[in-house]
Amino acid sequence: MRNERRARIAPSVLSGRRPAGAVVGSLAVAMTAFLHFSPARAADADGAFAIKDAGTQTCGAFLKTWDEGNRDLSHYAGWVAGYLTGLNQFTAGAYDLAPWQSTETLLGMTRSACGQMPEETRFLDAFARLIQQMAPMRLPAPSDLEGVRRGERGFVIYEDVLAAAKRRLAAEGFDPGPAEAEFDQTASDAFLAFQKAHDLEETGLPDQKTLFKLFIQPGE
Repeated sequence: MRNERRARIAPSVLSGRRPAGAVVGSLAVAMTAFLHFSPARAADADGAFAIKDAGTQTCGAFLKTWDEGNRDLSHYAGWVAGYLTGLNQFTAGAYDLAPWQSTETLLGMTRSACGQMPEETRFLDAFARLIQQMAPMRLPAPSDLEGVRRGERGFVIYEDVLAAAKRRLAAEGFDPGPAEAEFDQTASDAFLAFQKAHDLEETGLPDQKTLFKLFIQPGE
Protein backbone atom coordinates (compact mmCIF):
# COMPACT_ATOMS: atom_id res chain seq x y z
CA MET A 1 0.00 0.00 0.00
CA ARG A 2 1.17 3.51 -0.76
CA ASN A 3 0.78 4.78 2.80
CA GLU A 4 3.04 1.98 4.03
CA ARG A 5 5.96 2.64 1.70
CA ARG A 6 9.13 4.41 2.79
CA ALA A 7 10.93 7.00 0.72
CA ARG A 8 14.28 5.50 -0.16
CA ILE A 9 16.11 8.22 -2.02
CA ALA A 10 19.33 9.24 -0.29
CA PRO A 11 18.83 11.20 2.97
CA SER A 12 20.42 14.40 1.63
CA VAL A 13 17.61 14.66 -0.93
CA LEU A 14 14.82 13.61 1.39
CA SER A 15 15.83 16.08 4.06
CA GLY A 16 15.90 19.00 1.65
CA ARG A 17 19.65 19.53 2.04
CA ARG A 18 21.78 19.97 -1.05
CA PRO A 19 23.26 16.72 -2.37
CA ALA A 20 26.93 16.30 -1.46
CA GLY A 21 29.10 18.17 -3.95
CA ALA A 22 26.25 20.24 -5.38
CA VAL A 23 26.81 23.97 -5.10
CA VAL A 24 24.64 27.01 -5.45
CA GLY A 25 24.82 28.54 -8.88
CA SER A 26 24.60 27.40 -12.44
CA LEU A 27 25.22 23.82 -13.49
CA ALA A 28 28.47 24.95 -15.08
CA VAL A 29 29.67 26.13 -11.67
CA ALA A 30 28.49 22.93 -10.00
CA MET A 31 30.39 20.81 -12.49
CA THR A 32 33.75 22.30 -11.44
CA ALA A 33 33.57 20.02 -8.40
CA PHE A 34 33.96 17.01 -10.72
CA LEU A 35 37.60 17.89 -11.28
CA HIS A 36 38.36 16.78 -7.72
CA PHE A 37 37.03 13.24 -8.18
CA SER A 38 38.37 10.17 -9.93
CA PRO A 39 35.87 7.53 -11.05
CA ALA A 40 36.05 4.20 -9.22
CA ARG A 41 36.94 1.31 -11.49
CA ALA A 42 36.61 -2.43 -11.37
CA ALA A 43 39.23 -3.92 -13.68
CA ASP A 44 41.92 -6.59 -13.89
CA ALA A 45 44.77 -6.97 -11.42
CA ASP A 46 46.68 -4.19 -13.18
CA GLY A 47 43.72 -1.81 -13.25
CA ALA A 48 43.20 -2.21 -16.99
CA PHE A 49 39.81 -2.62 -18.63
CA ALA A 50 38.39 -2.43 -22.14
CA ILE A 51 36.49 0.70 -23.14
CA LYS A 52 33.85 0.41 -25.83
CA ASP A 53 32.36 2.70 -28.47
CA ALA A 54 31.51 6.26 -27.35
CA GLY A 55 33.35 5.81 -24.07
CA THR A 56 36.64 6.02 -25.97
CA GLN A 57 35.83 9.45 -27.39
CA THR A 58 37.11 12.67 -25.86
CA CYS A 59 35.16 15.51 -24.31
CA GLY A 60 36.27 17.64 -27.24
CA ALA A 61 34.74 15.20 -29.73
CA PHE A 62 31.52 14.96 -27.71
CA LEU A 63 31.17 18.73 -27.45
CA LYS A 64 31.69 19.06 -31.21
CA THR A 65 29.00 16.43 -31.84
CA TRP A 66 26.65 18.21 -29.43
CA ASP A 67 27.19 21.61 -31.03
CA GLU A 68 26.67 20.22 -34.52
CA GLY A 69 23.55 18.35 -33.44
CA ASN A 70 24.34 15.46 -35.75
CA ARG A 71 23.10 11.89 -35.54
CA ASP A 72 26.28 10.69 -33.83
CA LEU A 73 24.78 12.04 -30.59
CA SER A 74 22.57 8.94 -30.53
CA HIS A 75 25.71 6.80 -30.11
CA TYR A 76 26.54 8.69 -26.92
CA ALA A 77 22.94 8.32 -25.73
CA GLY A 78 22.99 4.57 -26.29
CA TRP A 79 26.35 4.24 -24.55
CA VAL A 80 25.12 6.24 -21.54
CA ALA A 81 22.02 4.05 -21.17
CA GLY A 82 24.05 0.84 -21.39
CA TYR A 83 26.81 2.03 -19.06
CA LEU A 84 24.28 3.18 -16.48
CA THR A 85 22.40 -0.12 -16.67
CA GLY A 86 25.65 -1.95 -15.94
CA LEU A 87 26.40 0.33 -13.00
CA ASN A 88 22.90 -0.23 -11.62
CA GLN A 89 23.45 -3.98 -11.82
CA PHE A 90 26.86 -4.11 -10.19
CA THR A 91 26.87 -1.16 -7.75
CA ALA A 92 26.09 -2.27 -4.21
CA GLY A 93 23.25 -0.37 -2.54
CA ALA A 94 21.97 1.15 -5.76
CA TYR A 95 18.82 0.16 -7.61
CA ASP A 96 18.90 3.22 -9.88
CA LEU A 97 21.77 5.71 -9.86
CA ALA A 98 19.79 8.18 -11.98
CA PRO A 99 16.21 7.73 -10.77
CA TRP A 100 14.74 10.85 -12.38
CA GLN A 101 17.25 11.95 -15.01
CA SER A 102 16.42 11.11 -18.62
CA THR A 103 19.22 10.16 -21.01
CA GLU A 104 18.84 13.60 -22.61
CA THR A 105 19.27 15.28 -19.22
CA LEU A 106 22.33 13.15 -18.45
CA LEU A 107 23.89 14.10 -21.78
CA GLY A 108 23.25 17.77 -21.03
CA MET A 109 24.87 17.42 -17.61
CA THR A 110 27.84 15.62 -19.17
CA ARG A 111 28.15 18.43 -21.69
CA SER A 112 28.44 20.93 -18.83
CA ALA A 113 30.98 18.68 -17.10
CA CYS A 114 33.07 18.33 -20.26
CA GLY A 115 33.01 22.09 -20.66
CA GLN A 116 34.93 22.33 -17.37
CA MET A 117 37.51 19.68 -18.31
CA PRO A 118 40.41 19.47 -20.77
CA GLU A 119 39.26 18.53 -24.26
CA GLU A 120 41.32 15.33 -24.17
CA THR A 121 39.38 13.99 -21.15
CA ARG A 122 37.69 10.74 -22.11
CA PHE A 123 33.91 10.80 -22.32
CA LEU A 124 33.93 7.74 -20.05
CA ASP A 125 35.78 9.61 -17.32
CA ALA A 126 33.56 12.68 -17.56
CA PHE A 127 30.39 10.62 -17.29
CA ALA A 128 31.78 8.40 -14.52
CA ARG A 129 32.61 11.49 -12.46
CA LEU A 130 29.12 12.81 -13.06
CA ILE A 131 27.56 9.58 -11.79
CA GLN A 132 29.85 9.59 -8.76
CA GLN A 133 28.77 13.14 -7.98
CA MET A 134 25.11 12.13 -8.29
CA ALA A 135 25.48 9.21 -5.85
CA PRO A 136 23.58 10.95 -3.01
CA MET A 137 20.50 11.07 -5.27
CA ARG A 138 20.49 7.36 -6.05
CA LEU A 139 17.50 5.11 -5.44
CA PRO A 140 18.89 2.31 -3.24
CA ALA A 141 15.87 -0.01 -3.53
CA PRO A 142 12.98 -0.56 -5.95
CA SER A 143 10.14 1.95 -5.90
CA ASP A 144 6.72 1.70 -7.50
CA LEU A 145 5.95 3.89 -10.49
CA GLU A 146 3.16 6.45 -10.37
CA GLY A 147 1.46 8.15 -13.27
CA VAL A 148 1.29 11.95 -13.08
CA ARG A 149 -0.90 13.99 -15.40
CA ARG A 150 -2.14 17.52 -15.96
CA GLY A 151 -4.32 18.16 -18.97
CA GLU A 152 -3.03 16.27 -21.98
CA ARG A 153 0.47 15.80 -20.61
CA GLY A 154 1.60 12.99 -18.38
CA PHE A 155 4.29 10.42 -17.63
CA VAL A 156 5.38 7.98 -14.94
CA ILE A 157 7.80 8.67 -12.09
CA TYR A 158 9.11 6.68 -9.15
CA GLU A 159 6.89 7.20 -6.11
CA ASP A 160 9.97 7.85 -3.97
CA VAL A 161 11.21 10.52 -6.38
CA LEU A 162 7.79 12.20 -6.34
CA ALA A 163 7.75 12.16 -2.53
CA ALA A 164 11.24 13.67 -2.41
CA ALA A 165 10.23 16.36 -4.91
CA LYS A 166 7.21 17.25 -2.78
CA ARG A 167 9.46 17.61 0.26
CA ARG A 168 11.71 19.93 -1.71
CA LEU A 169 8.67 21.96 -2.78
CA ALA A 170 7.57 22.28 0.84
CA ALA A 171 11.08 23.36 1.84
CA GLU A 172 10.89 26.06 -0.85
CA GLY A 173 7.60 27.36 0.56
CA PHE A 174 5.13 25.63 -1.77
CA ASP A 175 2.47 23.31 -0.35
CA PRO A 176 2.04 20.11 -2.42
CA GLY A 177 0.11 18.28 0.28
CA PRO A 178 1.39 15.15 2.04
CA ALA A 179 4.60 13.83 0.49
CA GLU A 180 3.34 10.25 0.57
CA ALA A 181 -0.03 11.06 -1.02
CA GLU A 182 -0.83 10.41 -4.66
CA PHE A 183 -0.27 13.11 -7.24
CA ASP A 184 -3.40 15.29 -7.19
CA GLN A 185 -4.56 18.81 -8.04
CA THR A 186 -2.94 20.25 -4.91
CA ALA A 187 0.42 18.77 -5.84
CA SER A 188 0.09 19.85 -9.46
CA ASP A 189 -0.78 23.41 -8.44
CA ALA A 190 2.28 23.52 -6.17
CA PHE A 191 4.55 22.42 -9.02
CA LEU A 192 2.91 25.02 -11.25
CA ALA A 193 3.47 27.80 -8.70
CA PHE A 194 7.11 26.75 -8.32
CA GLN A 195 7.57 26.79 -12.08
CA LYS A 196 6.06 30.27 -12.36
CA ALA A 197 8.34 31.54 -9.60
CA HIS A 198 11.44 30.22 -11.38
CA ASP A 199 10.56 31.02 -15.01
CA LEU A 200 10.24 27.35 -15.95
CA GLU A 201 7.81 25.89 -18.46
CA GLU A 202 4.45 25.85 -16.68
CA THR A 203 3.46 22.19 -16.90
CA GLY A 204 2.27 21.62 -13.33
CA LEU A 205 4.25 18.38 -13.44
CA PRO A 206 7.54 17.14 -11.93
CA ASP A 207 9.27 17.27 -15.31
CA GLN A 208 13.01 17.15 -15.94
CA LYS A 209 13.74 20.88 -15.70
CA THR A 210 11.63 21.21 -12.57
CA LEU A 211 13.31 18.27 -10.83
CA PHE A 212 16.70 19.63 -11.87
CA LYS A 213 15.85 22.94 -10.23
CA LEU A 214 14.57 21.24 -7.08
CA PHE A 215 17.36 18.70 -6.63
CA ILE A 216 20.43 20.26 -8.26
CA GLN A 217 19.82 23.98 -7.72
CA PRO A 218 17.72 24.19 -4.53
CA GLY A 219 17.16 27.59 -2.97
CA GLU A 220 18.04 29.59 -6.08
